Amino acid sequence: MDVTINRGVEWRDDLRNVAPDLWPELIGEYRAFCKRNLPSDCRHLLRMIIEGEHVGWAGYQDKDQYLRDGLALDPQAVEWAVHGLSIAGVEAPVPFKEAQQLGKRQIGIEGGKAGPGRGHKTGYDVTRLPRGNSAAYREAKGKRDRLNAPAPYYREKPLTTLRRAWKRASAEEREEFLREVT
Repeated sequence: MDVTINRGVEWRDDLRNVAPDLWPELIGEYRAFCKRNLPSDCRHLLRMIIEGEHVGWAGYQDKDQYLRDGLALDPQAVEWAVHGLSIAGVEAPVPFKEAQQLGKRQIGIEGGKAGPGRGHKTGYDVTRLPRGNSAAYREAKGKRDRLNAPAPYYREKPLTTLRRAWKRASAEEREEFLREVT
């Protein structure tokens, strides 16, 4: 006799792998996770955004509504945090406010005030440091290059990826895989 336990959805689940009728429940789990964990670590936010985009914002009109009404987050604050995470990286925990501040600083917004006026050069266009091969120049160039690169996405462990793929594989694909690896 086979027994299946329905544990419901958890914040670790992926919007792309659950039925659309479960999206509201999973979004609720995401919202609770954000409230509980973002103050100390906002790296999983990247994953939630990528998943939301992949499924067409999970029934919400657009990204802003997904963030505001679904995850209960300010879309502008999220953009700053995502920008900050693209600079800080996702190897270690990054508090949400710290990621926002880093993102705001890099785009020229300090303390809620806009950066230089129109026509002024900012870190986006040209560094204010002298050009050449100095350590300061190379560091500034590296930061600028990372700033203009696509934001890193949440990277899951390879074993998690394998488990997810195994669940989606057909019986024939599983058998073929086992023959190849043994």
